[in-house]
Amino acid sequence: MPDFWGILTIAVKWALYFGVLGAAGTVFCAVLIGLSQFRSLAASYAFIALASAVLSFMLKGAALTGDATGMTDPEMLSLLWQTKSGLSLKMQIGGLVLLLLGLVFARYGSGIAAIGGLIAMGGFVTIGHIPDRAGWVLEAVLLMHLVCGAFWFGILVPLRRLAADPAHLSKAAVVGGKFGRIALLAVPVLVLAGGLMTYNLLGSPSAVIGSLYGQTLLLKVAAVALLLGLGAINKLRFVPAMACGETRSAAHLVRSITFEWIGFAVALAVTATLTSSLSLPV
Repeated sequence: MPDFWGILTIAVKWALYFGVLGAAGTVFCAVLIGLSQFRSLAASYAFIALASAVLSFMLKGAALTGDATGMTDPEMLSLLWQTKSGLSLKMQIGGLVLLLLGLVFARYGSGIAAIGGLIAMGGFVTIGHIPDRAGWVLEAVLLMHLVCGAFWFGILVPLRRLAADPAHLSKAAVVGGKFGRIALLAVPVLVLAGGLMTYNLLGSPSAVIGSLYGQTLLLKVAAVALLLGLGAINKLRFVPAMACGETRSAAHLVRSITFEWIGFAVALAVTATLTSSLSLPV
């Protein structure tokens, strides 16, 4: 059972995933789907991510000293700044600042913001079990996994807002349809990349079932299974019905997206736990 600092580290890491994937995913959707009025949402995610990135880095100082003084110890933080944790923070801050700058510009701004989001997500690839145990190929797989997950996460709030407004029913159907077509490629990549990383880290079903790491990972698998089921219903039933003018289907889609939020919240919580407090089985 994690102690206070362990629980706080997991919570901040969850907020960091939430902010980075939300900010990057929102601008990815803006570029690929043509969302409008997305800038304030992406900026909100980005500010959450910036605060969480800095706090997460400071908590690493506390973990090394064993108390809160490590969070503000210049010598300790300076040492951390030279490690992979420092590189991760630099990429996250740099990427998020570039993303925010991109949101200011009307022309080419979305593309600049998307590049910033990609750099920020690259910060997750520099630390953790994958870079510690695998080469650049699996690191690229991890980045693809994150990009696809961010794209899915990024559509939730914009699509829910559109579906909740009867005046935007047809627009919600168009946005949902565009997302569904891209998701036909993105979702399989998300799942296959996750499976490949799991195989590389654990190697066998017995390692999954017989270790705390693997058992915790199964919670993420369950959350992803929920997301896949909801996504399939949205694409095959609710969005096509909305395109035909059925307002009741829009209400169903809003409810479905709420459950998708829960699924993502669980998946991010498990990921934060796996990358913060659990070790791989020997």
